[in-house]
Amino acid sequence: MEWIKISEAAVRCKRPARTIRHKALLGQIRARKEGKDWYVDLNSLREHGWLTDQIDLPNNQQTKIVESPANAEDQRNESPRKTINSRVKGDVNKFRNVESLGVYSELLAFCRSDVFKSLNVEKIKDSMEGALIHLGIGYFEFDNKNKLVSYRSARHSLVHCLVQVHLRQADEIAALAATREVIDKVLPGVSGLIRRTEKRMYERRSRSESAVQD
Repeated sequence: MEWIKISEAAVRCKRPARTIRHKALLGQIRARKEGKDWYVDLNSLREHGWLTDQIDLPNNQQTKIVESPANAEDQRNESPRKTINSRVKGDVNKFRNVESLGVYSELLAFCRSDVFKSLNVEKIKDSMEGALIHLGIGYFEFDNKNKLVSYRSARHSLVHCLVQVHLRQADEIAALAATREVIDKVLPGVSGLIRRTEKRMYERRSRSESAVQD
């Protein structure tokens, strides 16, 4: 994968960074979060139709692309067969990285933060970790029906967190405010995952019914 910051992706794609981040949260674009910075995969932007190789940037806007797993010199020295095998293996592995799911990455970053560790409300912490687990399970499920069950469970856990925050809102604890902010970001993304999964199920059912009628 080729990772660049969302701000740089916005320049390349000529689209608002907020729009790209929203797509990442919905899982429509492969992304990951490191600290406070979001990174998106260039290949994912190409697959989404937002980026072509013909786009030229001014010299002051050129960005260094992180190549994985091998550097450019190693790739030039590889035989054609090894290069092809490496690409195929990379294409398979990138779909197994649950951290490319934006809502998972956002929630994971918060659960690793000092703010989360400082929370003294175990119900909230347990529910957020539960939401993270259900998102991971749903991501690796092959059957859309099972995906839907897991994503809905993740949403239920997040709503449970939100209610717990509301019940303690008068306490004016900074950690609770940060938790509320994260939930407000992640919850719409999880709902988007559910809608997309429902749509895929409906489309597959429609194709099956059409095949039977034919």
